[in-house]
Amino acid sequence: MAVRIEVRFRDGIEDAAGNSVRAAVESDLGIALLEVRVIEAYAIDAAIEAAQVERVAAEIFTDPLTQEHAVGGFRGLSFGWAVEVGFLPGVTDNVGSTSRTAIQDLLGIALEPGEKVYSARGFLLDGLVGAAE
Repeated sequence: MAVRIEVRFRDGIEDAAGNSVRAAVESDLGIALLEVRVIEAYAIDAAIEAAQVERVAAEIFTDPLTQEHAVGGFRGLSFGWAVEVGFLPGVTDNVGSTSRTAIQDLLGIALEPGEKVYSARGFLLDGLVGAAE
């Protein structure tokens, strides 16, 4: 069964990627937003134990100084809209492939050929303040 890991910057840490997306939305679409936060998401479709998933989340995907992670996804975040971008089936997911290799190396196991890791990027949009001037 697949398990989802989400990673985001801690409160108070600048989300430069989110700020870049916010500026692009305002510049390209003329829509002013107060904030955009980015969440990196990973789906591990492999038979690994909960303790192993937590170890992978903490040691591979999360920078402990600036980020936090949630297995299963964050709960209680406040935002107006959420958009998630991932890969269609058959399209190479380089981050997912590299993550799969890193998991095998960290845990000292060999995942079965059908056991995969998928990556996606989520954008939490908040504070639509109308058309930019």
